[in-house]
Amino acid sequence: MRAVAIPMILLMLSASFAGCTSGDPDGDGTSGIDMEILNEMIDDNLQDFINNTSVTVVNNHYSNESNEVTNHINSTSSDSVYRIMTGAIAGVENSGNISSENDHVLLVRGDAITGTNSSSNAQYPSLDGAKICVRIGSSEEGKIVNWFSHNNISFTSVPVADAAEATMKFRDGSCDAIEGLRSYIEAKKMELENDGSMNGVEIWISAPMGAFGELYAIESRVDFTLEQEYGTVLDIGNFYAEISVEGNCVEDCNSSDLPDYRTFSLQNNAIIEMFSVCSIPDYGLIAYNDVYFMLPGLDCTLTISLHAYVEYERDNYEYVWSDWAYYMTLSESEVTMEE
Repeated sequence: MRAVAIPMILLMLSASFAGCTSGDPDGDGTSGIDMEILNEMIDDNLQDFINNTSVTVVNNHYSNESNEVTNHINSTSSDSVYRIMTGAIAGVENSGNISSENDHVLLVRGDAITGTNSSSNAQYPSLDGAKICVRIGSSEEGKIVNWFSHNNISFTSVPVADAAEATMKFRDGSCDAIEGLRSYIEAKKMELENDGSMNGVEIWISAPMGAFGELYAIESRVDFTLEQEYGTVLDIGNFYAEISVEGNCVEDCNSSDLPDYRTFSLQNNAIIEMFSVCSIPDYGLIAYNDVYFMLPGLDCTLTISLHAYVEYERDNYEYVWSDWAYYMTLSESEVTMEE
């Protein structure tokens, strides 16, 4: 900073004294200022120059809020204010057993096997002889074999390479049913009913054939809210946030129960959601989703929601979240609003 400031001062001083340097001030037979005289001028006038020029940097740190930097030069202020928000804040934590989402079920074509969405095992006999799209040799096929054998019924595996092929064969009737976790099957049922690709064929979900095991989930969420006042523009320059979680075995532990460390950031599995609400005069509120953006000049509120989520199967583990660390740069400036 000093290396830049000194040449600038020299330049401005030279310009200031240009009207005073005609002729031969040092009597050496040449016009202009030599270095000795220039240095004397700087020594005599530098302090006055500094006294009449002010550069004020105000750093106000508010915990979990902002650092403000405002530059004033010769008693004037720039039109924009640059702010930095940084710190750490605890998220809202939730946890629970989500094993019901781990249920293994079938999505069944009603024109091949009559049935209704049910949690009753009484429907199992109707599945006898079903053609089920499944990856041959997979753990899913093994579980289906066990459950059908337990109920003294049989099925035929229709080989598929992946879920996309299974869906295609289910649509064209090559198989009577496709298998999957309840959450996936429920979403697939809604997709096929809405896109019309089943051509009016009713489809239904079987009772659970069992679960892949207990499933637990923990999450941490945090919201940031920014306010933009009427007649101003608030721009987000950079935004970064991350959180870490550590899981450790706390009961019936053995040598294979190693610590589970995970870090989530905007670039690594953390979920970010944006929601803005702005007010247009003589109209009212408008709401929309967009990244780091508020309609310039309007009264707006931008909510940035961050979400980190972990699923695990071992109930003898205890997970602890860190705080959310964050860093955000903002610039705020005034605009002229015309009617």
